[in-house]
Amino acid sequence: MELLKFIEKAEVVFGVDSNNNLTCNPAVVHVTKGTQVIFSSATEEPFAVQSKGKSPLIRADFRSGGGPVTISVRDGACPGVYPFACAVVARGHVYLDAACPTMIVDW
Repeated sequence: MELLKFIEKAEVVFGVDSNNNLTCNPAVVHVTKGTQVIFSSATEEPFAVQSKGKSPLIRADFRSGGGPVTISVRDGACPGVYPFACAVVARGHVYLDAACPTMIVDW
């Protein structure tokens, strides 16, 4: 059986494209227990993230005034798939995505 390597850091960047679609890069992020996840906005605008159920992170929801937010994956997080929703402010509007990002906690 092959063991997965510990993932020290992961980054998720939110933005809004030229067609006014909210973007989340990557849309799916793989983490392990203890991973530091850095959420940020490509335009340094405010954003918010909300877990859509049980969260593997030490906080289930958080907001930023524009700067990055770093949150750890809980040591007790169970392996599985965890959906999140996000909102981003850009060009004077609020953009919502009820299905992004998806976080996968690997063993």
